[in-house]
Amino acid sequence: MRLSLKYVRASLVYLAAGVTLLLLTFSHVIAFDLTGFYFMQLYGVVAMMIFGLSYLFVPSFAHAFLHSMRLARLQFSLMNIGVVGMATVFSGLIPYNPAIKYATVGFLLVLAIAVYVHVFNLWMTMRGWRGSPGEKLARAQQATAAPNPANVAPTKQSDQSPQDRDRQPTQQQSDRKPRSSPRTSLRQCTSTDLMLVIVKAATSTGIVTHGVYERQRSIVPNTWSTMCVEELGDRIT
Repeated sequence: MRLSLKYVRASLVYLAAGVTLLLLTFSHVIAFDLTGFYFMQLYGVVAMMIFGLSYLFVPSFAHAFLHSMRLARLQFSLMNIGVVGMATVFSGLIPYNPAIKYATVGFLLVLAIAVYVHVFNLWMTMRGWRGSPGEKLARAQQATAAPNPANVAPTKQSDQSPQDRDRQPTQQQSDRKPRSSPRTSLRQCTSTDLMLVIVKAATSTGIVTHGVYERQRSIVPNTWSTMCVEELGDRIT
């Protein structure tokens, strides 16, 4: 956080300095070349602000620590040297000298190195991403909930007693759930079926003779109705 604030403060200082130089230039107090002003605003204001905010937000988005604070401080120093040097070389305040081109190349090289350091530092920071805290917690809970099959030692047949061996098939058979047969509901039966069910119930109690039930059953139209009568009759009786 403090490192990001240093970049933001430097950006604000260059912004204020650039506006001051513009006022002095257009007031004809000094003859400052606008090329130096452009370098100051591009690398001193825009770039420094971007660098400061990226050092703040990229580690937060990546859920990782900054790769190297030392590289970030080195970049801050290189950026200040390059910005001040380029603004001074192109300011027009220095008398022309054939050797000034070497200074220009040197300051440009310093700025390039600072940018490369920034790219490398953030790239390595993003490579350290291992997931958000929520994802890490979910993976940890999943790992603790599901036991690893490799860590579960298989039970040897020789370690079991004869009673356990005899009991094991019985236990496996008891664990198996019997298949449930489809049951008939009253909605699937017709009025004739329901009447036969009542007759069958009366036959079982002795109110109606068995012959009456058989005559009524002979008029059942199909096999499904027969199944309906038999099953519902068994439920009632």
